[in-house]
Amino acid sequence: MHHLPSLQLNAIQTMVSLRLLAFHVMDNFRHDLGPAYQHKTPELIHREGIDGVQGRVPLRGNLIAVSLYGFEHEAAAAAILTNLETKLDNAGVASRIPWLGNRRFRFTLH
Repeated sequence: MHHLPSLQLNAIQTMVSLRLLAFHVMDNFRHDLGPAYQHKTPELIHREGIDGVQGRVPLRGNLIAVSLYGFEHEAAAAAILTNLETKLDNAGVASRIPWLGNRRFRFTLH
């Protein structure tokens, strides 16, 4: 992989990171997606609904701004991800992620 230009390497790393994040999000929130998803594995949910979704993940200071475009299950994801920082704070969960430089996520669905 040392022969790849850095831009392609960054794109590959971003894709892998987003897939890893998506698997954890789906595993933790699949019960909120409704009865049809409660017994599906994160891999199956990813294959059915997330694989192929377009997005951008720019870093803006201490914020990781995740923008998703054309997501089939936008309404269900919006219910989970909209105002995520406030929801986490209200639940007593730290919204900043230490292993990502103490940054926080902000999700936008288009």
